[in-house]
Amino acid sequence: MSVKIDYDSIPRSYRDYLDLMVREGEFLAIDDEVDLNLEIGAIIRRADETLSPSPIFNKVQDCPGFRCAELGFTKSGTLGRPWARIAPFVGTPLDATLMEIQEAYIHSMENNKVHPPIIVENKDAPCKQNKWVGD
Repeated sequence: MSVKIDYDSIPRSYRDYLDLMVREGEFLAIDDEVDLNLEIGAIIRRADETLSPSPIFNKVQDCPGFRCAELGFTKSGTLGRPWARIAPFVGTPLDATLMEIQEAYIHSMENNKVHPPIIVENKDAPCKQNKWVGD
């Protein structure tokens, strides 16, 4: 394998990933209020088409306390590292080529242990613990 996988550099959460992308200039925080219906999608699409930093919307209309951002599987406009938004997911350097990212992904899938699922009994599962009824 030609590229070294740095497992410690892989973001452990989406928040970690967004923080990394903001530090690297790949994502940009938008503090103006945006409408969830059509506006967010149009802005994200335009950013993708122009290879601009991907927006993170910090103020979504009618959704207090929530933020919105796309997943990040888009091409970067940063010179010399077009796949910088995808590379962190497999632990490759931000300037890795698409073939190196693919090679790292295949290597990880073939050589890493898969963790079996943990079965949780219904009575112990936290799913749907908060129920809203009525207005």
